[in-house]
Amino acid sequence: MPLADGMTEFLIVLVPGFSQLCMSSFIDPLRYANRLSGCERFRWRLISDDGTPVMCASGVRVCVDASLNEEAKLLKSKRLPDGIVVCTGEGIEHYQSAPLVALLRLCARRNVRLYGLGTGAWILAAAGLLSDTRCTIHWDTMAAFSETFEGLKLTDALFVEQKGIVTCAGEFAAFDLAISSVEHRCGSDVARSVCRFLTADRWREGESCPSSPWASLQRRERKANPPHSHYGKFCR
Repeated sequence: MPLADGMTEFLIVLVPGFSQLCMSSFIDPLRYANRLSGCERFRWRLISDDGTPVMCASGVRVCVDASLNEEAKLLKSKRLPDGIVVCTGEGIEHYQSAPLVALLRLCARRNVRLYGLGTGAWILAAAGLLSDTRCTIHWDTMAAFSETFEGLKLTDALFVEQKGIVTCAGEFAAFDLAISSVEHRCGSDVARSVCRFLTADRWREGESCPSSPWASLQRRERKANPPHSHYGKFCR
């Protein structure tokens, strides 16, 4: 497959216990965008703390291409990726990784777009990268997240893009984020083709509220004065 002009490259960090659904929901739409557009519009590499396979929450081990330290050395001597994606899961509050924090801060200083999928916003916040930035996280972690990192501009949305940082609620919201990236880089026709190929009739806009208890509570509280609705984009 030929390389496309302006190809987008992602560096995806897999944290132990990550959601395999979240990872696949983000990667597979990019893979099909390559296939359906006839050229390599997206490329990605997987990395882990020590370069060894990482076990996801469902017990499947996923092989990676490099360790955090190896990748940090390469980033200082070669072209930077377009984005570094932190893919996480449950129990993220117990995960500590100085090399990952250092890598994220390095990428932030060099204007690489940062992505936090699922509970990835927790690591971005711990690295001090979410100050004065709207962000979101999986609804099940919102309460603990807001208590741990006071003062953050937390919002209940599928994904939020601001100031070079993208946070995503994860799971199927990662699919919506990926399709949004496909639409932005490849156009609406390719995005709709990817949806049709994956038997999805639409993708949702980032500001849509996820189907969660947190979102249901907010909708009840705002019922008297409902906000502007964000409908998904249908594939026809």
